[in-house]
Amino acid sequence: MAFTYRYSDGTIHFISPTYTIANNAAPPDVWAYVPINTNPLQAISPANDVHGNPRYGGTSHTVEGFQNTLVVTLDQWRDPGQLAQVLAYAADLLDSVKDTVVEGSVVYYGWYAAALTCGQALQVAGDDGDGSYTTGWESIANLCIVEVEVEWTQRAGYPYRTTLRVSTRRMHYQPDMFLKAAQSFLPLGSSSDPWMGMIAARGGAHDASGLGGGFGPRSVPASEGGGHE
Repeated sequence: MAFTYRYSDGTIHFISPTYTIANNAAPPDVWAYVPINTNPLQAISPANDVHGNPRYGGTSHTVEGFQNTLVVTLDQWRDPGQLAQVLAYAADLLDSVKDTVVEGSVVYYGWYAAALTCGQALQVAGDDGDGSYTTGWESIANLCIVEVEVEWTQRAGYPYRTTLRVSTRRMHYQPDMFLKAAQSFLPLGSSSDPWMGMIAARGGAHDASGLGGGFGPRSVPASEGGGHE
């Protein structure tokens, strides 16, 4: 008889009451065969050093000094042959969280027409009229413009005021962009794949991108340089 297994607390749910299957009597014994995954799949980004020690990336580590771990559960990964695709997903996920988020507003006193074109970014430099000066923001080259507001001030000197809202916050792609569709099956009389949710494998806690493997949901380390903004 088909059943589903909830790995979080070890509960087994049969598709039909065992009492009914045993001719409306309490069965003396009930057996269930539950596969156990002893070799979980794992992907790490950035890869450990030659001594197996974790490495960290991003300005949240190099500037802020954080050493945090982002743990990701990836139900879709069951095929060891898709390691390259999962590493690509892990690297993309790492890129979305490893750097300190910088966001805010920049005011331009006048009409800044270039900002009205989508896909623009700012680089902040200082100039007080007597020459340039260092602002400390020069190294941030990807202050993406996410919103533009133009005001008609009706004032002498600058009839327009353009406010640009910028951010370095980055989204990541979903795992479906990297992985093939998961293969599953339905036993006769079952409404769900009994292998889903079978076992959880947990990886080490460091700056790595780890994703589960085996028969069902798994928890292993996925990476960030430090979760800080």
